[in-house]
Amino acid sequence: MTLLRQRLATRAADRARDAGRCSEAAALYVEALRYDPSRTDLRIQRANMLKDGGRLDEAEAEYRAALELRPEDADAHLQLGHVLKIRGARSAAIGSYRRAMRAEAQFGAARRELALLGERDVHRELFSEDLSRGERGLRALVGDEATPADERRAFRLTWQTPPPPQNSAAAVTVVVSLDGLSSAWLERMRCGLTAQSAGTFEAVMVGGDPTIRAQAQSLALSDDRFVIGDARVDLVDAANKARHDIVVVCEHAAVLCAHALPWFAWAAGDTPAAAFVCDADHLDAKGELESVELRQAVDHEILLQANPYGETLAVVRSRCAGELAAAAEAKATVRDLLRELARRDAVGHIPYPLAATPSADATAFSAGRNAGAAMWPATEDREALEMITLVIPTRDNAQDAKAFVGSLRILADRADRLRFVIVDNGTIEPASLGALADLAADGVVVLRVDEPFNWSRLSNVGARAADDADVVVFANDDMRMLTEGWDAALLAVLDRSEVGVVGAKLLYPDGTIQHAGMLFGWGGGPIHDGLYEARDAAGPNGRWRMRRRAPAVTGAFLAMRRRLFETIGGFDERDLPIGYSDLDICLRVRRLGLAVIYTPELELLHYESKSRGLTHLKPEIAATDRKDRETLRFRWPGELDHDVTVHPAWLDRTLPFRLLSPPSLERCVEHIRRTSCGEPWTPVEPKTRQ
Repeated sequence: MTLLRQRLATRAADRARDAGRCSEAAALYVEALRYDPSRTDLRIQRANMLKDGGRLDEAEAEYRAALELRPEDADAHLQLGHVLKIRGARSAAIGSYRRAMRAEAQFGAARRELALLGERDVHRELFSEDLSRGERGLRALVGDEATPADERRAFRLTWQTPPPPQNSAAAVTVVVSLDGLSSAWLERMRCGLTAQSAGTFEAVMVGGDPTIRAQAQSLALSDDRFVIGDARVDLVDAANKARHDIVVVCEHAAVLCAHALPWFAWAAGDTPAAAFVCDADHLDAKGELESVELRQAVDHEILLQANPYGETLAVVRSRCAGELAAAAEAKATVRDLLRELARRDAVGHIPYPLAATPSADATAFSAGRNAGAAMWPATEDREALEMITLVIPTRDNAQDAKAFVGSLRILADRADRLRFVIVDNGTIEPASLGALADLAADGVVVLRVDEPFNWSRLSNVGARAADDADVVVFANDDMRMLTEGWDAALLAVLDRSEVGVVGAKLLYPDGTIQHAGMLFGWGGGPIHDGLYEARDAAGPNGRWRMRRRAPAVTGAFLAMRRRLFETIGGFDERDLPIGYSDLDICLRVRRLGLAVIYTPELELLHYESKSRGLTHLKPEIAATDRKDRETLRFRWPGELDHDVTVHPAWLDRTLPFRLLSPPSLERCVEHIRRTSCGEPWTPVEPKTRQ
């Protein structure tokens, strides 16, 4: 009789489940469990209904109850992982998925979840299994042929450089240094040039000791396209004196791919850029492929610290005659010339490995260029900024705000130049009210704004109280400053007139990166760069360790000159009250031709969303978020869909910079045109609603 009642209750629960009546099904599974509490399958079904109904606390408790009965139940671990992922507890979710895999070694659903969460070891396992079956890597997982980011050689073998959309008849001068060049690499260089798929060239060979120059002379005698230059002439001087308007200066021992010169000539004819960089293959001593280096839009801010763009540089002499002549006269290096051209955004990026260099040279260079960011060099155009006001909205979390203010004061180079405005959005919790009173007694301005939450308005109200500040910093209350002398580091960047906004590196409590600037166009919109990476991770081209231009930075720590903030009208409290107002203000600043700078010298610990909780779980806030995103997309058409700091080969199906996929010709051409337009960092004119 008991068994019959249990079956009837289970059938009724299953019918309610299949009909989508989650609450009714959850209650009926309780009835079924009364007859046999050891049925973990029924507990999991009830938990599923609770989860689908949004009752996440109860669902998590039920999954854990099932695991107490059967600790090795793979499905219970999997479903618990789903709840934890929904709640934003990524690390705990990964732990549950891994326990599911251990309980059942080939548990495909758990491996898929781990792969989509960006777990690199799972990417490698799945990729190896696909290759062993003769399948294209990870296609079943992400819908495209994909390769784990650390399998660069394997990726390169699947991706061939195509010819440009149209071949150009333009003649090109190629400048090659013979200094330190071996006979083998001279021959490889010759083969690369003579194998060009289109166009004509003249190769000018400069420098070199007598032995290698004698071999180069023999080459010149047998092929009149090769010319021996003066041994005392350097690369830049030779480029300045070149016969043709398009000049390709080759990195040491660089071997050009078959379509290199056609691509440089096409880009020169199709875009207004004065110069171009490209990606590079790295070869072993035998000339065999070891890896590939993928680059991005050239950023003058990065070039002030290091050169991740290589030293194969194509220039159009008629478009940079002044810089080229000045560099030749000053005996400047290729990097110096590149930096000067990048100052006016005159350098485009061709996202193909058009040159190959010895890997030993590349490895040594990479170690140096990915070093930590240096302080910004002195320039004449400074504004002598001094006073800093931090605007910090809070509600029922003033204890954290108080600790944050303390960390900012203790670690400041000069605490006397700091002012604080706490904007209290209706605190009622007694301990928080006490902390606000303590802050007020300690000289902090506390403004009460007891009205519905509007982050943009709260920030604007706080900024209006900072009328004596040179710099205003908008910050969340759930933070801790980690950088000693942070105020001096901030002002060293922000008081340059070409800089509009400065953001910081934010870390999760476990030390991984929460924010290293924003990425646009990732998975259909913006996402934090560097998400969940190790604190000291360099990232592609050293992007997380170096100060650089970014599409935007988060409003959790956003600094700008007060006068600029007032000029552009502050945050949009009418149309973007909660989300995306920080991205909007960054786009408005960039529209003025000013830079948005990510600054890794500034590090803060961020207990994300403590004041407002897990907002994505609140339907009314999720609806507002969708509305705000639609507003931003309407105002800045297309801007959220592309990012010149991202190479087209990066696949956006999981976390940033985890997977590579061969990009289409159309996508690469679009990237070249965007990076070579002369204003790659300036958004289009915003639209306004009537």
